[in-house]
This record gives sequence, structure tokens and C-alpha cells, in this order.
Amino acid sequence: VKAARADAFAMGGMAGALGGAGGSAAEGEQQQQQQQQRARVEWEQQQQQKEMRPTESISRPRVPMSRQKREDPGVGVTDTTGDNVTVLFKRGAIAAMPEEYAGRRERFAPLDEIQSGWQVELRQKSGTSVVDAVFFSPEGIGFKAFADARREALKSTKQ
Repeated sequence: VKAARADAFAMGGMAGALGGAGGSAAEGEQQQQQQQQRARVEWEQQQQQKEMRPTESISRPRVPMSRQKREDPGVGVTDTTGDNVTVLFKRGAIAAMPEEYAGRRERFAPLDEIQSGWQVELRQKSGTSVVDAVFFSPEGIGFKAFADARREALKSTKQ
């Protein structure tokens, strides 16, 4: 009896194993086909996810991002500030920054250790609380980003 049920289950799904209690044989076959279809779709989705990178999803195709490298990061940075900019710390040595900017002074100190003579100016745009730091190399070239300034200092020490 158990073998007959196992054969019926393998052939016709649960309805066949229970002797047709779930409906006709055609309904059981239809349910089995639907289950197989769902299993196939699920398997295909899993295979697609394995092929994708972790940051991608099924619903959103991957769009390649192009990052343009700036030829000269110092271009566009000037000594003069615009009308809507307040200078909080005039251009000066990193070590000379006031105590109220001690955290920034500590973060910027490695720049002066890599190559001495770097200066910094702290600027704030009107209507905002954001304080921007502008770095000036010993040659007087300005950099808006610490990373660009550090890169330039490292490059200068290698020459």
C-alpha cells in the first residue's frame, strides 16, 4: 500500500496519493504542472541573482557610471571669495588654526607633515552652516578637497 501511494504521489501529486480526494486526475496534473512552472521560474531567478553583482537587483538594470578625472584639481580655486562667502579663518598655516577648529587642525596636520608649507582657509557660504576648507600648496595652487591636496603633496615629495 505504501509503495502504491509513493508511486501515485510521484506520478500524480498529492491528489493521486490520496486516491483522488483533492479532485479529478486532470486537476492534480494541472496543479503539478503549475508547481513545476513555479519551481522553474524560481530556479531561473536564483541563477540570475548568482550571475549579478551584489549591488544589482533584478528590477533595476546596472547602469555603468563614468567618473571624469579632473586634469588639474587646482583649477577654479582662487584666493578671492565671492559675495556670498564668509571667511572664518584667513589663509594661513594649518598649525596656526584657532582652538575652535582643533578637530580640523588635527585632521589636516598630516598634509603639513607630508610637505611643509601648506596653508588652509576656512570658508562658509551665507545661509548655510557648512564650513568648507580650501587648501593652498606651497606654490599657491588651491585645492577644494583634502584628498586632492594630499595627493598633490605626496606627488611633490616623490619628485
